[in-house]
Amino acid sequence: MSDLAIRLFVDGPTLTKIIDRMVESAEVYRGPDPNDRRRVLIFVSRIGAAHFDDIAPLISSIERDILDRLGASDAATLTSLLSELLGDPVSSRPLSSRRRETLNYK
Repeated sequence: MSDLAIRLFVDGPTLTKIIDRMVESAEVYRGPDPNDRRRVLIFVSRIGAAHFDDIAPLISSIERDILDRLGASDAATLTSLLSELLGDPVSSRPLSSRRRETLNYK
C-alpha cells in the first residue's frame, strides 16, 4: 500500500479510503504478502479488470492526444521524467547527464 501511495502521489489514509471503496465495489481485493505478513497486497478482481477494459479506449485516446501535441521526442522525454519521479526509471541515463531545458512559468 505504501508503494502504491507513493506512485499515486496520495497519502496513506487517502489511499486506504480509495481502496476501501474499490473493495466494497468488488473491483479489487486485499491479500497478505506471502513474504512479509506486515504488508498488504492489492489484487485486481475480474470486475476491476472489466472496468479497466471499458476505459482502455479512453486511456489510449488520451495517450494519442498527448503524443500528437508533444511529438514523439517530447513525449518520450515526459515519459522518462515522470517515470523517474515515480522511482521507476525507463532510462538508464542519469539525470545529471540529460540535456537541461529552461522552463518558463507564467
